[in-house]
Amino acid sequence: MLAGLRDKKDKLLSKLYKRRLELDFRNPPLDAKRGAGFSKICCCRWCGKLFHFGAIQLVHCDRAPLAMDFRGNVVTRHVPTEDWSLTECVSRLHKRGMSWEDIYWYVRIARWWLFFVSVT
Repeated sequence: MLAGLRDKKDKLLSKLYKRRLELDFRNPPLDAKRGAGFSKICCCRWCGKLFHFGAIQLVHCDRAPLAMDFRGNVVTRHVPTEDWSLTECVSRLHKRGMSWEDIYWYVRIARWWLFFVSVT
């Protein structure tokens, strides 16, 4: 819906994308034991890429140390950085000159990754 809007003086659109980020990516506390944090966007400790916490078992990390799963398969998985904050990351991206629209789509792609992996 926002992508079709035109705002020549950028008075409204950037504010809408910023608000959309705030609404869409409110992160619950990360709690792997209870399955909480399913909507959480995380940053990988090993490679620094953003990933969706719900896709932690599905998406492999190229830089993670090798591990074995319960079936005996060798796996490399993303591990969330505990002290990383999406809010701080978004603030840094905006201070570096990235528009609110670009930031929104950058973070949104990390969230959509789970949907694409689980459907295919």
